[in-house]
Amino acid sequence: MVPKANEQSRMISFFNCVATLMQSNLLELFKESLLEYKNFICMKMEAKHRPKFIVKFISRHNQLLPVPSFEEWEYGVLGVVDMLVEVSNSFPRMEAKIFGDWDTQEGTPAPGTTLKPTIDPAEVQTIKTEITNSFREQTKGPMAYVEVYNQHSFLFEGDNEDTMDVFIIEERTWDQMVEQVIKFHNLSQDMGTTFEPKTLIGIFDIHCDDLIRNLGNKASELRDKFLDKMIHTLHVQLKE
Repeated sequence: MVPKANEQSRMISFFNCVATLMQSNLLELFKESLLEYKNFICMKMEAKHRPKFIVKFISRHNQLLPVPSFEEWEYGVLGVVDMLVEVSNSFPRMEAKIFGDWDTQEGTPAPGTTLKPTIDPAEVQTIKTEITNSFREQTKGPMAYVEVYNQHSFLFEGDNEDTMDVFIIEERTWDQMVEQVIKFHNLSQDMGTTFEPKTLIGIFDIHCDDLIRNLGNKASELRDKFLDKMIHTLHVQLKE
């Protein structure tokens, strides 16, 4: 039974008992949430409940890069654990909710007005380590998947106009230039059908549609540059 307002000592004892019970429940809820989150990230749940982190691959500086990077995703994934700890340490005691012992301007609790669940930092760090190891292991799948694009790595060099120009002006016979035109034309046409624009690998939803489109455009650009070179060569020969 709730003590009367003038029974200060009993009132303090009552709220301390309530706080102890709330802290116990809060700690249990925290541990269950942390375990569920670990299982969620480590793919120990049913497929329909697994995460899907969208990662786009782009070509930049002559290499394939994931966007956002896996490091950025990892930082965000581990940040959820830190957020769980922070939130669990910010729950107000019952008397704080009743009497409003909060800083209304800052929206923060006054000293002694929050519950203090006994969260073990070592236990939290163990969970974070398991999540980190699982996450990093799962990044290997997407990186292996995009290795297939490396067979067209010469198209990545198209990001550098100087490199492309050097490739174009190399000495070639007429037949060799025809071969290059056919090669890059076929490549530009086949790029969209050879590769899957989207695929799910573990916890990552891989999007390569922009990459495929850009590589196709680079192939078309190289084809057109070789056609321009052929036309120029033909004009020079006709003038001779």
